[in-house]
Amino acid sequence: MPLKIKKTKGYRIKITLPMDGEMPDVVRTVDIPSDITFKQLHDTIQTVMGWDDAHLYEFLIRQQNITIPEDSLYEEMKNQSPIKGIKQVKVRRLSNKIDKYLQNYRGFEYIYDLGDNWEHTIELIRLLDDYAVGYPKVISGQGNLPPEDSGGVGGWLMMLESLNDPDDPEHEDIVKWLNEIDYLPDGGKLNKKELNDYLKKYFWLKKKV
Repeated sequence: MPLKIKKTKGYRIKITLPMDGEMPDVVRTVDIPSDITFKQLHDTIQTVMGWDDAHLYEFLIRQQNITIPEDSLYEEMKNQSPIKGIKQVKVRRLSNKIDKYLQNYRGFEYIYDLGDNWEHTIELIRLLDDYAVGYPKVISGQGNLPPEDSGGVGGWLMMLESLNDPDDPEHEDIVKWLNEIDYLPDGGKLNKKELNDYLKKYFWLKKKV
């Protein structure tokens, strides 16, 4: 028996990982239900961008000095004593729904891997009045994601320079590492059907729990 999908409000968002103009930005345009939480948005970003969900992360709403960190960091950040002369950061839980934040601020930032500091921008493109899909859906995308643990945008660009220069002393080590992790620099074509099939299965399972 097919699942009944309740029509609800949705958002079309653009997720961008800027690459400092040295190579194409990594961009995904995604439709999402308005009632998802920041945790579910994190799961969506990880899926559509191609990350491994292996590092700490947080959302930042700079207009109001708000951070929404991973649960393991929440209590620590919430209980931090204010530093004199510095505006106190307001901490929110991942279980908060994105709805009011996305509508009020038209977007925010998502930082993945607090060491490599992959800074994504989340931008509201359009309000969808009748979103008849009960899960996130990839609309379009471009750009190939750098591999995990490659040192952020700056580190990855340096690796690419070495990768493209056989005489570079780091060249062979980088080639070996990329082969070990089965990374393809060109990335191939974005497989929207595969991503959307996964998102449908994952989010319906979440709704049943």
